[in-house]
Amino acid sequence: MGHDIRAVLCADATFANWTDRANLPCLSSVEELSSFLKSEPVEWLFSVANPFILPADVLGRISQGAFNYHD
Repeated sequence: MGHDIRAVLCADATFANWTDRANLPCLSSVEELSSFLKSEPVEWLFSVANPFILPADVLGRISQGAFNYHD
């Protein structure tokens, strides 16, 4: 068992640089995430302390569930 990070949605340059170093797709908009999810199956979504509001159609594409935390 394990996990795979399929993509990262971020607006922060430091975090975007980390995704480059980690060889992970960095998505810059909710629209880009929505397009990504149409072709990539995702079981879990973790949305932690970010400025994005994820619409129902995005959340509906996640097969197991979403963890959404805003502080």
